[in-house]
Amino acid sequence: MTLPKCRKPAARIAPVLTSVLFAFACACTSKPDIEAARSVSGDIEKALSSKDIERFKANFTDDAVLLLPNQAAMTGADAIASRYAAAFKQINYNLSLSSSAIESAGEVAVDRGSFGGNIKSGDGGTTAQVSGKYLNVLKWQAGRWRILRAAWEFEQPADPVSCSATGSRSCCCKDIGGNDCVKSPEKGCDSDYPIWILLP
Repeated sequence: MTLPKCRKPAARIAPVLTSVLFAFACACTSKPDIEAARSVSGDIEKALSSKDIERFKANFTDDAVLLLPNQAAMTGADAIASRYAAAFKQINYNLSLSSSAIESAGEVAVDRGSFGGNIKSGDGGTTAQVSGKYLNVLKWQAGRWRILRAAWEFEQPADPVSCSATGSRSCCCKDIGGNDCVKSPEKGCDSDYPIWILLP
């Protein structure tokens, strides 16, 4: 009696096994890289410097929430991009963002860091040195890290950068966007200089 040969079933199994192994290998290579999460702050830095709003927006999830000092929360990548597109018309950013600590839990990461540098009005007439801290909660989405929630805070400069006297008891400052801001004589132009409207 001749036993049936098993070559054909084995031949059918081989391609299936190869496909499974290939899929497994692909899944491993697309696994979130925690160190790659640090690159988001660097990409935001470059987008600000180049005023590239599409690059800036690409770093946020569609449902991202951004918190800035003394302002209502910005919800959604479209709203965040709209806000900074308007700022790009007034401001030149020269900031460095530096990640100091990062933690992850699967497809979520928390990046904590600081930023510093200067921002200038579009006409170059007003410059302010700025510094601050950021906290970004990132989500792994579509093969890259994107900001899901963020809080960016900054320290006000001790003194205004631009102030021209309009009288012996008053002065008029311009904020970094070039908007006139008349201060009361008793206060002068002090630490409440309103440059915060233009930061991350």
